[in-house]
Amino acid sequence: MGVPADPSRAANYFRKACDAGEPRGCVNLGVLTANGTGVLKDDARALLLYQRACDLGLPRGCYNVAARCAAGLGVPKDPSQAVRLYEKACDGGDTLACASLAEMYEKGEDVIFNPVRARELFQRACDGGDEEACKRPTVPH
Repeated sequence: MGVPADPSRAANYFRKACDAGEPRGCVNLGVLTANGTGVLKDDARALLLYQRACDLGLPRGCYNVAARCAAGLGVPKDPSQAVRLYEKACDGGDTLACASLAEMYEKGEDVIFNPVRARELFQRACDGGDEEACKRPTVPH
């Protein structure tokens, strides 16, 4: 999502969409809230919005919650929750989640080092259109 021309107005529309159960509205409002664009910056609120999108079935919402759990933004750092949510988002087709999880396995970061699993996940991200994942040396060209 790029920066809307009128961020405050966009935030209102995204809020209405989220309240109506549209997960993309929740994610977009979460992005604005995380960045303080058109609304007050609030990491905890952004996390709740991303979680709502995840609960509504949007893989990008799960990815955003996972990334915040991995970094400890708006929530205490929780690598096991991050892995679980990256898996859920990746299974739902979110290529960034697949690549993020692959990096964790590749580095043995908060998970058991597993280069085979890393390669599989990078390949999945690449197959899904993630050009950066395709450039990984572990992905056949």
